[in-house]
Amino acid sequence: MKKLLLITLLFIVSTVASGQSRTLTEAEFFEIRAKSCEKTKAVAHIQTETIEKFEMESKSPYYVYVSIRRYLPTDRVWTTASAQKGGSKTAEPFEEIRIGNTSYTRKGTAAWKVQELGFSGLYLCSLPKSRDIGQGSGIGSGNSGGNRSRTTIENQYMFVGQEKIGAKTANLYVRVEKSTVTDPDFPSVTTKVAQYWISTDGFLLETTSTTRYSNARHVEREVREYDYDQKDLKIEAPAIK
Repeated sequence: MKKLLLITLLFIVSTVASGQSRTLTEAEFFEIRAKSCEKTKAVAHIQTETIEKFEMESKSPYYVYVSIRRYLPTDRVWTTASAQKGGSKTAEPFEEIRIGNTSYTRKGTAAWKVQELGFSGLYLCSLPKSRDIGQGSGIGSGNSGGNRSRTTIENQYMFVGQEKIGAKTANLYVRVEKSTVTDPDFPSVTTKVAQYWISTDGFLLETTSTTRYSNARHVEREVREYDYDQKDLKIEAPAIK
């Protein structure tokens, strides 16, 4: 996994050098993401998310989490999720159906639990507050902590070029985030490389992110895939006995 992160970074550097890509400001990047999010959630689709954790240098994950979310605009979501660690499931599979603000949940084949929430299950696409958006070269930083600890966050945003995702042509955008904690007792560096494939007509097709921690012996990888061929998708409230 360390090699995968290095290869990704080298690929980004090479495309920048070859003139195939361009740097984006933070405002430009988040505007593109927000527009694609709005288009995506406006149509029926299934989002499959896989999160894997690897020991350093290992090719096989020691932890795998998979969730499948089925969306029907404007207020219906059906989620099933499961996790494994060391090849064995960590808990009973989780299932949730949301219709409007009503949530139905259960573990495994247990009875459904009903709860009224203050929000629906559809994801939000709002932009960050204006004071959080940089207007410059696409690289920003921030500091936090007291006298002994300081955190510096650097972000870089890029349009890399076009690639094929299945039969569709997609624009590839990349965000590289580096968080450095300067602390005499617990210094650390966290690097996250996120990639977004957005179709030429504005829909999310796939996203990936790889996170590496300097003071931990594992790497995290997250993949989200979107399927829009869902004309027969139905989401109904479960029968409650």
